[in-house]
Amino acid sequence: MTVGQNGTIRTSLDAITWTSANVPGLTATLDDCTYFGGRHYVVGSIGVILSSENASNWDFESAGTQTRRRTITTNGVHLVAAGENGEIVVSADGDTLLDSWEVTHFGSIQLWGSGRRSGER
Repeated sequence: MTVGQNGTIRTSLDAITWTSANVPGLTATLDDCTYFGGRHYVVGSIGVILSSENASNWDFESAGTQTRRRTITTNGVHLVAAGENGEIVVSADGDTLLDSWEVTHFGSIQLWGSGRRSGER
């Protein structure tokens, strides 16, 4: 899966043939994506967090702020997204059907990358 400007989401099973996903009305720049608990997740500008079971039909998640989220990853229990203004949001319930997110701020720093320890899936 790749994501980009103007709500662009592209998926491929073989990295040769690509399919576009359409999220009606979405014009945000999308910055990162991950897969966790049987769902795909995408983050981007204006606070966007999207989720999908099939990478074709997307649901908007709400973390309560409009802060751009540049990266998303999982520790195997929670999803963690980070971005501008030092904001980190964590799936509070650890559930893949995210009812709530916990928001933490670390000042005005910009957070652009995420990862997991070596050996984790």
